[in-house]
Amino acid sequence: MGSEISEGIILPIPKTQQETDLYNSLRDYFLKITESINFTEPAAIGGTTPNTGAFTTLTSTGGAINGTIGATTPAAITGTTITANTAFAGALNGTVGATTPAAATFTLLTSTGGVVFPTSDPAVAGVWWDNAGTLTKSSG
Repeated sequence: MGSEISEGIILPIPKTQQETDLYNSLRDYFLKITESINFTEPAAIGGTTPNTGAFTTLTSTGGAINGTIGATTPAAITGTTITANTAFAGALNGTVGATTPAAATFTLLTSTGGVVFPTSDPAVAGVWWDNAGTLTKSSG
């Protein structure tokens, strides 16, 4: 039995008018249901329904990234603001409150290089400052 190509569909050559009508109906139906499918542009992963997968780079444009980053192998996280809902674990290296003073409460605070107090009144009630060599508590 030979075949014909019609609209990219290979169909056997029909022997009767009834087969011709059936093939034409099937071809038209197939073309109708596939005309809205875009075979060159895949839909966004998780565009409207959450999906899982392995990614080399993951960026959020407004939504949350849930789960564990670096679950078995530690991974660096860089961000403008990083917030811990419960607590940070492990050492926090660097300067806390580098450009904006940060308040903290400690059970025991030790220093290997000394403690440097501000040299002018910070105008925050209860904060200590170095007033020309005299440790002074700010009244706010």
